[in-house]
Amino acid sequence: MKIDSMYYDAGPGVVQADARPGSSPATGLRLKFEYDAKGRLSRMHYAEPGNGAAAPMAMVEYRWAGNLPFRIIRTDARMPGQEFILELTYGLKPVRFDPWALLSRLQLINANTEFWNLPLLASIDRLPLSVRFTRKYHERVCETSLLLFQQETDARNRLTALTIGQADKITFSYP
Repeated sequence: MKIDSMYYDAGPGVVQADARPGSSPATGLRLKFEYDAKGRLSRMHYAEPGNGAAAPMAMVEYRWAGNLPFRIIRTDARMPGQEFILELTYGLKPVRFDPWALLSRLQLINANTEFWNLPLLASIDRLPLSVRFTRKYHERVCETSLLLFQQETDARNRLTALTIGQADKITFSYP
């Protein structure tokens, strides 16, 4: 998959992103973004393009506490009754980072697209220290897990390293 196009309007950010495995406009993934009155990401819709219209697959809802999302909820039309919830905790200190450095072509098909997307990353001033993932089926908890993040910063409070889990470390350098 590759990011084929991103669409903007007069609003606060990206309104649509398309990713395609090749040149066919009828395959791939379309993400549509909605914003609340404060300009914060409020919903993201996953869809499969086809015949000029996008067939909805899933919807993600963002709940905010101040300027940071604390709960992200995804429901999927292909799996009725299932709900996927991410609960995020943050440190007290803002961190400077470039959201593009944390994204790749794979992020549009990654299981964690709910968090790793440009409109969300571009709107926050810090990254989470932990993400608790919960999967529910008809309101019953079926699975939970916790993912921890370790951040390193330089004297100017710029992100220099991000470790996800135990060993997945990304380093950043600045001129």
